[in-house]
Amino acid sequence: MKRIIILLAVLSITAKVFSQAPKGPDGNSLYKKGDCERAGVNFNVCTYCEDKELTKNCKEYWCTDNGTCTEAPKESPKASLTKSTKNIATKLKETDTTSKLPKGTKFENGKVVVTKGYKAVQSSDKTMVFIMADNGLGVDGTFRCSCPTASCKITNNGQVIICTGSDCCGMVVTTGESSGFTMEAIEKAPEKLKWKKLVLPVKRN
Repeated sequence: MKRIIILLAVLSITAKVFSQAPKGPDGNSLYKKGDCERAGVNFNVCTYCEDKELTKNCKEYWCTDNGTCTEAPKESPKASLTKSTKNIATKLKETDTTSKLPKGTKFENGKVVVTKGYKAVQSSDKTMVFIMADNGLGVDGTFRCSCPTASCKITNNGQVIICTGSDCCGMVVTTGESSGFTMEAIEKAPEKLKWKKLVLPVKRN
């Protein structure tokens, strides 16, 4: 009797574990290959295979924090980012963060605001915003949005710089490194700049 109880307990635990394992589109169990990479506020990018040896039909999946996984869709022209933006997004790590802003900008109520004497100018393809002195030719800082899996948009609404799009979209910024550069030079090779994720302060009452 004791053996039967133990056997039932083992089967129950095994069934529970397998019921929580991610499933592929055809219902097969998936096995994780390597570590997941954080790709947004509430989801990771993971590689799963259909066999324990991690060799069969290995694909990339998007997995939310609650364990729900879906196969990563193929890029479409509307959803894909520009090549330079994608390169920046994939190179950025969690430790590449900054709270420092470029010259000519400041934090105000949790937003980035352009100060007097400076102007925000959009790049020709509308993917970047340059901070320049009203009477200068050099760029004092550059802003853009990034996300490895979605399209993002950066705008300057009057004197406020805003990053919009998917939940994973975050603002990245260069400070100091772009000083003296022209807009044309940065547009040709934005990946040469040292981009950092911008940590926006929380708005307090």
